[in-house]
Amino acid sequence: MRTLSFLTTVLSISALSACTEENPLDIDDDGDGYSEFQGDCNDTDPTLNPDTIWYADQDLDGFGHANLSRTQCEAPEPTTEFPAWLRDPTEFDCDDENDAVYPGATELCDGLDNDCNEVLSGPELDLDEDGWIECEVASTGWLGDDEAPLDGDCDDDDADTFPGSAELDSDEDCMSDADSDGWGDSDPAEGVTAGSDCDDADPDMIPTDIDGDEVSTCDGDCDEGDPLTYPGAADLDSTTACMTDVDGDGWGESAPIEGVTAGTDCDDTDATLNQDDIDGDSVSTCDGDCDDEDATIESLDSDGDGASSCNFDCDDNDPLTYVGSASLDSTTDCMTDADGDGWGDSAPSGAAVAG
Repeated sequence: MRTLSFLTTVLSISALSACTEENPLDIDDDGDGYSEFQGDCNDTDPTLNPDTIWYADQDLDGFGHANLSRTQCEAPEPTTEFPAWLRDPTEFDCDDENDAVYPGATELCDGLDNDCNEVLSGPELDLDEDGWIECEVASTGWLGDDEAPLDGDCDDDDADTFPGSAELDSDEDCMSDADSDGWGDSDPAEGVTAGSDCDDADPDMIPTDIDGDEVSTCDGDCDEGDPLTYPGAADLDSTTACMTDVDGDGWGESAPIEGVTAGTDCDDTDATLNQDDIDGDSVSTCDGDCDDEDATIESLDSDGDGASSCNFDCDDNDPLTYVGSASLDSTTDCMTDADGDGWGDSAPSGAAVAG
């Protein structure tokens, strides 16, 4: 009877021990608050449990969509719409449908905020509003909301500077044309291609020869509307001053239009009247020399008889000798009438005709 009682006691103790031993599946091995029995799918990883949040990565760029998530222990099954899921991201994708857009991405010239910092990069902005941006549009094209701009602006702080700005110089090079005359500034800012405009603040100063005199305003032409006006036109007056020489005698108009240097030609419509002294008598045709090839003929009335050698005075040292002096003898011959009776000396001196 004592033996039976002892066996009963031993069996009771064994049964009590078995009932009080902890179930391994109910132990939270990773300390995340969940055991396998409570739904922990990996009780060796505290980041995996029923409270784990998974974020969809639709474009597979490694960054999840902040508003597309599931809370569960195991990663959701990939689908065509949601090919990947990420857990515990530190940053979220600002465009989960474009794999070129995510935090820290390299900025492309495409009109998108590629690095998710909420601003476009400077080269993608048309700061001077000339329709051109600095960067070259990416091979994928312009994907921004606004109309695609033209690219290649070499100075996006100047609306007068862009490729083709100075179309008369080049329809491709990036030049500056501040005066809108079609010619590029010859001394532009660094990085801008130099053009041929000598003064880009004045549209009248251009390298074009409009009037066909082979001299432009940039070369010093003071009247681009007159082919007879340019530097050196009146080379006998000046080889550098911008003058007008209408009659082509080498002497400049003495009363030209405003802006043109005055010359010394007394009559710029008559090439025979100028400042030349061909015969070396110190008298030009502008001074009255009627024959600039004969030094003996001049307009000076040396003897005061009212006639000079230009008026056929045959002796300008004798006031009584001149054409018509002896009018009763001849009104056209040069005679001497010393006594004033209207009849010419029958034996005059010099070149006088005998009366």
